[in-house]
Amino acid sequence: MKIGFNFYVVDLCIFGVIAGIVTLIISGIIWFFFGEIGRMLSPLLFFVFVLVLMYWNYKFRYEERIKKSAALETLEVRYAKGEITKERFEEMKKDLGK
Repeated sequence: MKIGFNFYVVDLCIFGVIAGIVTLIISGIIWFFFGEIGRMLSPLLFFVFVLVLMYWNYKFRYEERIKKSAALETLEVRYAKGEITKERFEEMKKDLGK
């Protein structure tokens, strides 16, 4: 099941677990040195870490796929217009796959 921005529900569950662990560690360290402020910052830290992980996931997993699909679309249009031969099309398509 997909939800907005091509993020999968599984990705979001993994982000929640990772963000929860990181939040517990960091808020524990803050609590140790500064007292109760660590406990008060925990929810904010959790959401910040989830947002950072979502951005990282989009940037490094999906952005490259989007760029490749746009390049492939352009290549298909050039082939359909007759600007490139079938051999050149296949060669360029193979290069995009790498």
